[in-house]
Amino acid sequence: KLARTINADNTIIGLPISPNPQIKIKFTQFADDSTTYNINYEQQQQSIKHFDNFCASTSSSLNFDKSAIIEINPHKITDKHIINNIPQSKRIPITKKDQSERVLGYFFNHNGLHRKLPETMKTLIKSLVLWKTSGTTLKTKTTIINTYSLSPITYLSYLEEFTKDEEIQINKLISWFMNSPANSESPTLNTNSIENNSSTIHSRAKIPLMCYDRSLKPLKEGGWGMWNIQLRQVAQKIWIYNRFLQMHKSANNSIYMISWMDQIINKSISSPYLIKIKKEWENYATQIGHLKDKVQILQPILIKNQTSQTNTNNIPLPPTLKEIYSTILNNHQCKSKDYIGKKYSDLLLTSHQQSIQLLWKYTHDQLFVKIQKLKDPKGRDTMQRFHARCLPINHLHNKVCPICNNEMNNDPYGHLFFNCQHTINFINHDKLKYFIYKNCNGNKNWSLTKNQTTKLYTLIYKPQTNNKAFKPDPTININFAENAQYKKYRFNWNYINTNLDLVRTHAYWNIISLVIHQIWIWLCKSLFDINITQSIDNWNNQINNTTLDYDILKSKWHKLIRLEYSRTLSNFNQYSIKNNLTKTQKETQWSETIKKFKKEWSINTNEPIPTITPPINY
Repeated sequence: KLARTINADNTIIGLPISPNPQIKIKFTQFADDSTTYNINYEQQQQSIKHFDNFCASTSSSLNFDKSAIIEINPHKITDKHIINNIPQSKRIPITKKDQSERVLGYFFNHNGLHRKLPETMKTLIKSLVLWKTSGTTLKTKTTIINTYSLSPITYLSYLEEFTKDEEIQINKLISWFMNSPANSESPTLNTNSIENNSSTIHSRAKIPLMCYDRSLKPLKEGGWGMWNIQLRQVAQKIWIYNRFLQMHKSANNSIYMISWMDQIINKSISSPYLIKIKKEWENYATQIGHLKDKVQILQPILIKNQTSQTNTNNIPLPPTLKEIYSTILNNHQCKSKDYIGKKYSDLLLTSHQQSIQLLWKYTHDQLFVKIQKLKDPKGRDTMQRFHARCLPINHLHNKVCPICNNEMNNDPYGHLFFNCQHTINFINHDKLKYFIYKNCNGNKNWSLTKNQTTKLYTLIYKPQTNNKAFKPDPTININFAENAQYKKYRFNWNYINTNLDLVRTHAYWNIISLVIHQIWIWLCKSLFDINITQSIDNWNNQINNTTLDYDILKSKWHKLIRLEYSRTLSNFNQYSIKNNLTKTQKETQWSETIKKFKKEWSINTNEPIPTITPPINY
């Protein structure tokens, strides 16, 4: 109502926003923030009258304390005397020369947009320094970077274009946060010189845990899910221009869309921002999309696939920002020295990931998808780092083992976790295989998912002697019967034990992740002589320096079981309502759930079964 009234007032001229003098803007609004555009104070007061009328009819009021006037070319303004005739209580303060006003997250003064990236970077560093000391997992770190850190920066990039130097500083800051130790010194940034392209960030992250190009891959593919800031800005420009081409014919399009199209058609573009986004969109359409005809007729790029949101009529829509970024990234040239001249989509696997596909007959991305489903955060983090080869031991390639003084060749991961004699002594093989067998309940799955049945895993892991089709697993002696038929399958602690393939049970994956993490804690103490357990749960502090404590593993294991079933039981009520279960069906379902929980809980433990309260409305 307010916007329509001001735009319909012919006495308010507004401000021109394009070379065409007929296209002017009078008023913009977002939520409860409103902005008027006037050529003088007199017309500004006319706009205020419309606000007063609107407030009188809606019982609202204008907050003068949070309002401001930003003058354009203040030295040319001749009607400032009008302000003196306005009551003090009705005066909107005029922004001073060295002062900026915030509008929707951006700061403006009489010179235009006031860049806030230097101040934002300074605040960002302080936040990351605090998060760095918390000993967070890899998944948590990537979430912090992509949400709390990069989101405000990318929002600023809608209007503030970053310089190449600023992009470098952002990437260095991310590298420090992801690669350097938790006790490393905080990075330093000369924010006063960032405007002059001379800012620097220094940190102790001298040896990257993962090459830059590989870190851009998502976690489920063995990367870190980091953003390429430069390509992210390019994708953003393409997305904005493509959405503009799709929406400019709408009856409710804004005055800015009308202005942009007028500038494009008449080939008199005055907006530097429009020039940049138009150029990026044309490059994307012709070089990547091979859609030169779209450029000539000013038609948007439309796609129809599984990730795009389409309406009920199955009409293609413009690609999302994520889809555009992914397309640009896959066609981008790698920067890492080992992949110069290759596209990002051609990025090679690590030697370990190649061996997974060659020896274990399934793709590495299947492995990382399984890892993301592990229950224990620390165990999941260590397994992810182990298979992604981003533990802080990459500098030990082709060096002597610091623990046993034997050659590690080109595989410090294999040696330290499986072949080092001190690690072997730390792990008692007989206890470990017994622990895995007992706590996996004969490798039956303790998860309540319906697609994994006990019958399937009984067939795989506890074969009957008359089952000729069964092929025993040579990596672990599952059956402990006093029978020579099973004694030949010895337990070996090796890479295959960390193989989370499709025939392993969910319980086995979680057990191995706990074991790997406990080994890593011990290795950290042995390699770096630091107490990394200060930020880890108390049960990790109890670990013995010479022998793996299986009581600790069992305690953690049963804690995971309790959490798994607690979540399942807490959702029982919602399940009952959704499926309209009768009282008898509820009782049966609840009884089966509790029975299974008690059975799993009682395995190899003398701890009392926790009290389970029936769900609401049982």
